[in-house]
Amino acid sequence: MCWKPFPNQVFFLSALLLSGSLLSGATHYVPDDYLTIQGAIVCVRSGDTIIVRQGTYLENLDFQGKTVTVKSESGPHVTIIDGNHRGSVVTFDSGENRDSVIEGFTITGGESYYGAGIYCENSAPTIAGNIIRDNWAHGTFTGKGGGISCWQSFPLICGNTIVDNKASGNYNDGAGGGIYCSYSSPVIRGNRIIGNQAICLYGSDTGGGISCTDYSFPEITGNIIVRNSGDPTGGGIAARLSSPRIWNNVIAYNHAESAGGGLYFSSVSTSDVLCNTICTNTTGEEGSGGGIYCRDRCSLDITNTILWGNVAPMGPSLRIDSGESPSWVSVNYCDIEGGQSSVSVDAGNTLHWMSGMLDSDPRFIDPENDDFHLAWDSPCVDAGFIYGVPHDHDIDFESDPRIAGGCVDIGADEFWYHLYSTGSAFPGSTIVLKVVGHPGAPVKLALGAGLLESPVPTAYGDLLITWPPLKGDHLGRIPPKGVLILPYTVPDDCDIGTEHPLQALVGPRGCVWTYLTNAEVIVVEPPVDLRSR
Repeated sequence: MCWKPFPNQVFFLSALLLSGSLLSGATHYVPDDYLTIQGAIVCVRSGDTIIVRQGTYLENLDFQGKTVTVKSESGPHVTIIDGNHRGSVVTFDSGENRDSVIEGFTITGGESYYGAGIYCENSAPTIAGNIIRDNWAHGTFTGKGGGISCWQSFPLICGNTIVDNKASGNYNDGAGGGIYCSYSSPVIRGNRIIGNQAICLYGSDTGGGISCTDYSFPEITGNIIVRNSGDPTGGGIAARLSSPRIWNNVIAYNHAESAGGGLYFSSVSTSDVLCNTICTNTTGEEGSGGGIYCRDRCSLDITNTILWGNVAPMGPSLRIDSGESPSWVSVNYCDIEGGQSSVSVDAGNTLHWMSGMLDSDPRFIDPENDDFHLAWDSPCVDAGFIYGVPHDHDIDFESDPRIAGGCVDIGADEFWYHLYSTGSAFPGSTIVLKVVGHPGAPVKLALGAGLLESPVPTAYGDLLITWPPLKGDHLGRIPPKGVLILPYTVPDDCDIGTEHPLQALVGPRGCVWTYLTNAEVIVVEPPVDLRSR
């Protein structure tokens, strides 16, 4: 399984996902065996693995239909593929399948009409654990898919950070600053989609973070989609003539100039918006639908979702516009700021305001710093609709069990024992470790030498780090809010690229409410001024 949203967890998860590929053929190294990555792709056989040493490679890769795994040895912060503004950085357009893999790189410097970072056509590759940044899809008339573009394709896009990409057209339209899909059904799972931009002068299906058009059926699950912008529509996600499944996502601080700061729907036959946190999205001064906007024959089921802090002159939480044909929207077991007064519905459309509705502060841990975990006393805990959980996704946005208490929680987060970190870990920086659990429970944090290939079952859940740990510390008790916050300064002499696995035991030994958390892997990154731009 590969859909933890935090980049420092990606390599463990993607290793599990790709383990079959790694065992199926020979292993080759760049630049040891081949001077260039493309040279290796051309020469090796399908089923082989290409390991790329750290460094910057000025290349534009074409997989040429081969089922090969291309992965970095030391991670994306120190292994960079720079397209040097000469087209797409990586291309899959010859029938590649899930065993065609690009993993663990910074992919940057791409410039093309479609898919400046990665271009997929008639293919279904695996794109896992990469940083896809600073790519620009543009042209005289159109530019689509600044980070990734999918045309008649079905890729698995898993555990990537897709940041600061752009899509624009000089005279016509741009769509999908982060990801664009047309006639495609990608699985977009566990990514961080941040700060991407799309500008569409004459069209409407912009989509700063994600744009899906023309009978696409994407699965958009477990992502963090924040601070993207669409002009005029769809700051976070835009969907037109498509039926996306939007489950377990955090969609926050996005902006659309005209409509749909968080989500924009037009002519969407059916779409499930289940168990999402849609907060603090905005539109321009004359815009509408700060959280969600829909028009023209849309059919939406919005369940177990938080809509809070969204801003727009008309319909700050939800706007159902007249368009050419009426729309039908069902809202069920949601926490919506302002209740029905924050919803604008044009005549002829149908809004079903159903059971279990709340208008209460969801009590996030630290929303100003993108932490939308629920506090212990949040009114959204155990307040959801048990049958509104995606039928094949009984986990939340970070893979915690989706029904962890008496009932499902409203929003992307299910309150459960969890260890996570915020901030960038580079030598001398301060990060924040956070441990979620029952108030009053003691916390012991262990630092392991590595991750176990096969987790060891214990009375408190699976042990995931090597044992005995390098050290173990009792760090106090979970405070009333339900989260223990632990600042930690990374030593100045930490080597870049090193990994430090952590796991917490929450609760006293022998107690039925004592559990081991997930494993959090802190990866030491280069300082900001040394990273690829």
